[in-house]
Amino acid sequence: MDTLKPMQQLILWRLLISGEQPMQSVFDAKHRNGLVDAGFIRLEKRGRAKHMVLEDKAWDWVAEQMQSADFAVELPKRATTAIPVFELLLVRMGGYLRSHNVPLHEFLAAQPAEADLEDRIRQACETLASSGDFRVRLSQLRAELEVVPRGDLDQALLSMQQTEKLILRPVEDPQEISPADEAAALDMGDGDKRYFVLLKD
Repeated sequence: MDTLKPMQQLILWRLLISGEQPMQSVFDAKHRNGLVDAGFIRLEKRGRAKHMVLEDKAWDWVAEQMQSADFAVELPKRATTAIPVFELLLVRMGGYLRSHNVPLHEFLAAQPAEADLEDRIRQACETLASSGDFRVRLSQLRAELEVVPRGDLDQALLSMQQTEKLILRPVEDPQEISPADEAAALDMGDGDKRYFVLLKD
């Protein structure tokens, strides 16, 4: 993927976030022309002016950047024009979190690698298991690992069961299940719910 200068990155972030298609005169030609030559934007004539329009390559660039483990944003050190761009990003992000009911702490929490998450699950279960009962309630485990998105935790638990690192247990006595247990249950499908985790040696 092409290496972009900080100012070129800022131009792409602005167009991607704002959806603008500004006249080419808005940006310095030396930065703009490099993006045109590299295929990130095209100049589209509208009346007497030429406007900057994002190409698919720009979307591919940002997707590749954000999916990389080394993702970082490099912007010009003195570019005050970056401020309104990222103000807009924060506003849109806030709207997304509200509409999808995603807690901010869950969004900002670093997503653990699969192996790291499995270690955290094992450590949490060992901490929560009582001396007389080696089972751990899923409700307790979810509370212990509350910063981990539910979908990620469920996927890790299912993966660990498939590799025989733990067993997801159903209920044996319905009377021992509380509303919190019911809410935390992992639905395996067709009404088959699991409420407990039992680590395997």
